[in-house]
Amino acid sequence: MSKVYEVDPEADTLIIISGAQQAPATNGTVVPSKRPRKSDVHVVNGVDNNQPDDLRIKASSKHLSLASRPLRNKLSTANGNSPTVQYDGRVHLRIEGYDPAAVTIVLNALHGKSSRVPKSLDLETIAKVASFVQAFQCHEAVEAYAERWISRLKTPPTKYTSETASWIFVSYVFQQPDLFRAATRTAISQGPALPVGQSLRIPGTVTSKRYSPESHALPLTAVTDAIEARRQQLVGKVVSVIHSLVAELKDGTVFCTQGCDLLLLGSLVKALHQWDLSEPYTGVSFEAITRSLRELQDQVWYVGAPFPRNPNGADKAPSSSTPVREERKERFAAHYCGIRGLVNPKLYSLEVSVDGLDLDDILAG
Repeated sequence: MSKVYEVDPEADTLIIISGAQQAPATNGTVVPSKRPRKSDVHVVNGVDNNQPDDLRIKASSKHLSLASRPLRNKLSTANGNSPTVQYDGRVHLRIEGYDPAAVTIVLNALHGKSSRVPKSLDLETIAKVASFVQAFQCHEAVEAYAERWISRLKTPPTKYTSETASWIFVSYVFQQPDLFRAATRTAISQGPALPVGQSLRIPGTVTSKRYSPESHALPLTAVTDAIEARRQQLVGKVVSVIHSLVAELKDGTVFCTQGCDLLLLGSLVKALHQWDLSEPYTGVSFEAITRSLRELQDQVWYVGAPFPRNPNGADKAPSSSTPVREERKERFAAHYCGIRGLVNPKLYSLEVSVDGLDLDDILAG
C-alpha cells in the first residue's frame, strides 16, 4: 500500500516519488492510502500511479509554480503542456531518482511549513536536498535553511575522503564560496584522477531501487574538469622537480661534499621506475608523491680519516689499551644524506601555492 504525505491538505497536485521504501523523516503526517478500484487506476507517462512502493505527496500547484520554474512548466498549460486532472481531482506529477525524505523537506520549505523543516541535517542528507534543489531550480525557497544546516556541520575535512564530493556539491549549489574553495583545494591536492567531461557523483544520492548513477549524475562537469586540470598541472610540477634533480645529479652537479650523489641518483631513479609517473597522471595524487619523496630513506655512512700509515709500511693498529670501537668512533663520524633535504624547499613552495577553485569564476562559466 502506497503512502500519502500531506504538505497541503487542500492540495490540487500529487507529487509521486517512485520506489519510496520509507516514510519521509519530517514532522508531517504520513498515512496509508487506499488502493483505488481498477476502474479508478490511471496511468501517468505509461506508469501505474498506484505502485505499492510509491510515496505520494499532496502539494499546491501555486506554491510549486512560484518556487520552481521546471515545476511551473510541467503544471502550465502553455508550451503545449496539458496536465490532466486524475481520478482524485488532482494533477499527478511523477518524479524519479530523488530521495523521498529530501523531497518532502524541500516541499515543506517552499510551502512555508517551517516547523516541519529540520533545524539540522547531516551532510549526506543536505547533498540529497541539494540534488533536488539544483534539478528543479528552487534555491531561493531553501537558501535560508541551507545556510543554517551548513553552519551546524563541522568544517570540511582537510583530508580527502568520501565526503569531499558532497562538500563540493553542497557548497556549489548553495553558493558557499569559502567552503567551495576549501573542498576543491582538498580535491586538487589530495584526490586521485577525475575523468574529464564526467559529472561529479555522490554515492547514495537516493535510496530507490530503480536509481542508477547514469540516470542521475550531478551536473558539475565544469567543476570536475577544472579540478582535474589543476591536479594534472600540480602533479606535473612535482614530477618536473624530480626529473630536474635527476638531470642535475647525472650532469655532475655536486650536492654533497661527501660523495653521496651517486647513491642519491640511484634512489631517485629507482623510485621513478617504481612509481611509473607518466602522463596522464592517473591513480596518484600530488600529496601522495610529495609524501613518498619525503619518506625515501636517508642514507647513513661513517666517514673520516683512515688509520695513519706506519713508516714500515703497515697500518698503525690501535694500542692495546684503546678499544678498537672507541678508536673508530673517534676517527669516523656518522654522515646523513638523503633526498628530503634536496626536495623539501621546492615541495614546500608548491604546497603553499595550491589553491581551490573560485566559485564566482565557475558560475560565470
